[in-house]
Amino acid sequence: MREAGLRAAYYHQGEPMTGLFRTQKYDDLTHSIERFWEDARKGTLPHVVFVEPDYTDAAEDNGTSNDYHPKGSVLVAEEFVARVHDALCDSPQWNRMVFVLNFDEHGGFFDHVAPPACIDDTVQTHPGPHPNLKRLGFRVPAIAMGPFAPRKIEKAGPYEHCSILKMIEWRWGLEPMRARDRHARNFAHALDFTSRREPVTLPAFTAPPATVCT
Repeated sequence: MREAGLRAAYYHQGEPMTGLFRTQKYDDLTHSIERFWEDARKGTLPHVVFVEPDYTDAAEDNGTSNDYHPKGSVLVAEEFVARVHDALCDSPQWNRMVFVLNFDEHGGFFDHVAPPACIDDTVQTHPGPHPNLKRLGFRVPAIAMGPFAPRKIEKAGPYEHCSILKMIEWRWGLEPMRARDRHARNFAHALDFTSRREPVTLPAFTAPPATVCT
């Protein structure tokens, strides 16, 4: 992305996940959540943005986590999503964005559909046995929001996590990183670019005080 002249940002709460990498190449795109509210308000969000909830150990322990994990309150997580949604709706960049609420886990719910396979050319550099990276996992929730998101339940597919990466590559003409995102279904296929929807005005939502589950 950098070589293509595109900008990206990762907004975090607590410890940033970019700190797990043994490199400082991501330091310049790592910002606190307060910077996100400011950038959204000013209309200075980069081309690709990641916004994370607070799933640090401290937040999990004191009951203030807003990431939908069991120790925290779902209402607190809903409040955070609502704040992000409202910040983007009020942003000068609303008319040209796609907002994807994505989950990385399926939550343990029963799924009656066997996970399909995908194309993956990841090279294993250490002795086996190795996981089957060509087998997708259980279905996970994803919600598209923004002016190009139609009011519907998308039943085509299958879409997977690399579908969002495929959309980014398609939008700016970037080369795929591996075979998996090259062959993934473009998430943009679920959108409608022929018209723009106005932001949805929702009533103010405030979560109740956090409680610690023991």
